[in-house]
Amino acid sequence: MLLLCAYGTLAQNKSLDSLQQILRSSKADTSRINVLNKIANRLYKDYAPAKEVLKFSERALKLSEALNFKKGIARSSDITGRAYDDAYESEKALVHLLRAIKVYEELGGLERSLADVNIVAAVIYINQGRYQTSYSYLNDALKIYDEIDDKVGSGYALSNLGLIFRHQGNYNKSIEYYIRSLTMREASKDLVGMANIYGNLGNLYYSQGNRAIALDYQLKAKALAEKLNNKPMLANIYNNIGILFQEDQKYDEAIEQHEKALAIFEELGSKMSMASSLSNIGALYNDQGKFEESLESTQLALEIFQEIGNNATAAINFLEIGSILTKLNRFSEAYENITQGNKLALLVGNKDVELKGYDALYRYYEAIKDYKLSFENFKKYAALKDSLFNIEKSEQIGEIQTKYETDKKESENELLRQEQIAKNAVIDSKSFQNNLLIACVLFFVLFSGYYYINSRQKQKINKLLNAQNEEINQKQEEIITINASLQKSQDQVYKANEKLQLLNAGLEDVVKQRTSALQRINEELDTFLYQSSHALRRPIVSVMGLIQIARLESNQLNVSNIYDKIDKTASRMDLMLRKLVMASEINFAQEMLEPVDFEIILAELWSSLRASNDTGKMKFKLKVDKGIHYNADRKLVSIMLENIIENAITFHLETPQRKPLLEVQVKAENETIQILIHDNGRGIPEESLPKVFDMFTVANDAAKGFGLGLYISKKAIEKLGGTIKIASKRGEFTSIGISLPA
Repeated sequence: MLLLCAYGTLAQNKSLDSLQQILRSSKADTSRINVLNKIANRLYKDYAPAKEVLKFSERALKLSEALNFKKGIARSSDITGRAYDDAYESEKALVHLLRAIKVYEELGGLERSLADVNIVAAVIYINQGRYQTSYSYLNDALKIYDEIDDKVGSGYALSNLGLIFRHQGNYNKSIEYYIRSLTMREASKDLVGMANIYGNLGNLYYSQGNRAIALDYQLKAKALAEKLNNKPMLANIYNNIGILFQEDQKYDEAIEQHEKALAIFEELGSKMSMASSLSNIGALYNDQGKFEESLESTQLALEIFQEIGNNATAAINFLEIGSILTKLNRFSEAYENITQGNKLALLVGNKDVELKGYDALYRYYEAIKDYKLSFENFKKYAALKDSLFNIEKSEQIGEIQTKYETDKKESENELLRQEQIAKNAVIDSKSFQNNLLIACVLFFVLFSGYYYINSRQKQKINKLLNAQNEEINQKQEEIITINASLQKSQDQVYKANEKLQLLNAGLEDVVKQRTSALQRINEELDTFLYQSSHALRRPIVSVMGLIQIARLESNQLNVSNIYDKIDKTASRMDLMLRKLVMASEINFAQEMLEPVDFEIILAELWSSLRASNDTGKMKFKLKVDKGIHYNADRKLVSIMLENIIENAITFHLETPQRKPLLEVQVKAENETIQILIHDNGRGIPEESLPKVFDMFTVANDAAKGFGLGLYISKKAIEKLGGTIKIASKRGEFTSIGISLPA
């Protein structure tokens, strides 16, 4: 193996020396241009310094221009652009790459080269934050790769399209392109491409806040990078894993990963990657409270990003520096850096960076005690974050991921079925061979006996015939035993196959059901915690702001008004907490059966809610059929009815033409309890009806609550084993039907 490796190295050097020899003996014509381009391309693929590549590619370009050799112009412009890209001179690189694209298009017949150079230009535009331009070049490349059936090229174009959508905050579109790319790369066994996609998927799930899945993908990428001994890829993965450890506050493991990455990037001389590592190390020091070290590392990273013209990452570092300076109470410098970062974020259109900008601003204003501006920026931050990380997008991403896993599992099952069919065919063949062998043995024994009997003397015929008959009987018994054993084995194989198929089918259904249920529960819990924390923080921030204003106010009347507002805010916070307690009571409620009197419960609820809410001239009609016997958890029944009636009171509509009315009817029907609640209030818009039972859904502009009422009622009804339906028309009525098992 050592000899083979040495020979391969010598062969490469010999090939390069051979090209140099041809170059010295060639004339100044197209053949010399081709040799110059071959040498430049070989040096580029061997990771030679950019200046070495340019020495040959620029000579080829000048000679091609002198001879007006279009193919030479295209090829040498292509290689020159790539070399300048490696030297981080992106604008020079784009000039040559765009020229190569134009000449390739004019020449025709060079589709693969045209697609490859489109990809290189697109990647430069992505690094500059010019996503729309990059999207156009990637689409052109993807069309060409699809036409020439180049799955490796198509996979690379798709992964970069996914990267654009991730930067723009369109995560469900991003994962769709990543999965398409991964499928192509798996089909073509492109390990480098698979590792890149695993890394990209890890970054996407990290952006979604799902660190467990993100770490799993990064570890998959790391295993492939180590197998390929791909140092640049491995260094990037170390960085990504370090960020995940940092989020989990495993600082020692995180710094170890970042330092591994930085050492590789320094060895390779990759400026942009070195800057990324420095930026990550700065963020790590920031989390540990080492602000001076964090500031130094982040500023070094910013200088490199500005040098290579990467606006998106430069914006992030400006914002990081601003946040660090805020913590160091250097407010004027902090504001200057945050402002510069926000300008760059808007320029590149990167939603993740824009989110960081609002976060930095609201924390800055909070630090200087300007609570009004802090609250305004926090609202912008929360709105943008909600638009990027909502339940619907998470469900879409989960569905795309589940579909990919399901398709992959079905392919594996199909392969297993084919293997089982092949095994059955082998068993059938063996059975046929055994039967044929038995028949041959029988024929041979019978023929031998017949020949033996006729060749012996008459006096020995009876004796020999008896002996042969005994032998034949023994053989027949053995044959019957063998046949029975074979038949039994065959039956066992068939039964085992049937059980295996049933187990596989059942296992797939159970896995799908449990996976779907677990995802739904996790998503509901994440949403519940996230929205609850924001809903609780808003009144606290309001109270803090009002207290600050009260301290500055000298007029006692105004101070009294401010206290009234604080009291209202505290009441809303208390309402929110009571709703959360209700939801918790439903989740942890134990089954306690006791007689339920609907007439008493509804009368008590109306009296209590009327005392604490403005019902105006609202009329309450209650009709409960006699003789209803219903045993259930009385607390759950009360919670269910309280939230629905409270909604009817909150959204009642009082006009001179009609008086507000609330009707409740309870009756027993077909072993069920049917409850109908009808009001002539504001109603619900038609487009909001499908989501009214979802957590934190507010369907009416006049809403004063938090969107938990109908969600809590539905959970209580489901706990009681019942169902709920709703019908409504805006400005006219709302009817809710509840069915409970008697």
